[in-house]
Amino acid sequence: MHSPKRSIALVGAGVIGMPILRALLSSSNPPNVIVLTRPGSKNKDLLSDLSPVSPIVISVDYTDTSALTALFKKHSIEIVISALASTGYNAQYNLADAAKASGSVKLFVPSEWGSPTEGAKDKGEDNIFAIKIG
Repeated sequence: MHSPKRSIALVGAGVIGMPILRALLSSSNPPNVIVLTRPGSKNKDLLSDLSPVSPIVISVDYTDTSALTALFKKHSIEIVISALASTGYNAQYNLADAAKASGSVKLFVPSEWGSPTEGAKDKGEDNIFAIKIG
């Protein structure tokens, strides 16, 4: 007997999000996955050829905390996985606030994908991760 399906919100469907999505959907008991994309995202088209299980795709403004909160509640989201690149990093504050306010989210996985921090300080790279590495 299968355990109840978890509801997961995957935020971002680009280079970072697609491999995560494929892994989630290929499991023997895939969770209910809702993919959140930015309005006007070109990656929405990539999501249509996934099978046999296709996720629900919703365009949402990542800066609208109340809309995110309502969405998490409506879909009983238990896990939020952020697959945002460094350019969307600040939106994670809104995602985390909405996850907490929803009352349904039990786990928030922040995006630490895609942007290597190793050697950033030595290279003099001016990016948001430089603070993290000291």
